[in-house]
Amino acid sequence: MKCPSCETTNAPTASTCSACGKPLKPRRKRRDDEESAPLTPEAAAFIQRATWLFRFGLLSLVPGLGLVLGPLAMLGAIWMRGPEQPGRGLVRIGFVFGLLSTLCQWVGMGLILYSTGAVH
Repeated sequence: MKCPSCETTNAPTASTCSACGKPLKPRRKRRDDEESAPLTPEAAAFIQRATWLFRFGLLSLVPGLGLVLGPLAMLGAIWMRGPEQPGRGLVRIGFVFGLLSTLCQWVGMGLILYSTGAVH
């Protein structure tokens, strides 16, 4: 462990610097250390499904495709709900994209049908 004051290298268990005597703060665990742990097969499969759901949500933004893919993205996100784990953000974004595209495209389809006189 390095002393923040004098940059002297100390033993990892030392509580004070061997050169200047100032107290050493224990090193915080970096986020990279946590993320470098290998994923379980279940977590890897969840991330793969979450990635596909995110792609469905993105593709649902394409006019016309959103009429079908938007509801599918929403249903998939509801099906995948559960405890926090890696990939959960992709599921949330896929749900939001699916919801927005479903609402916009079905309302747009209704307005088109109403304006043409097909629906009274």
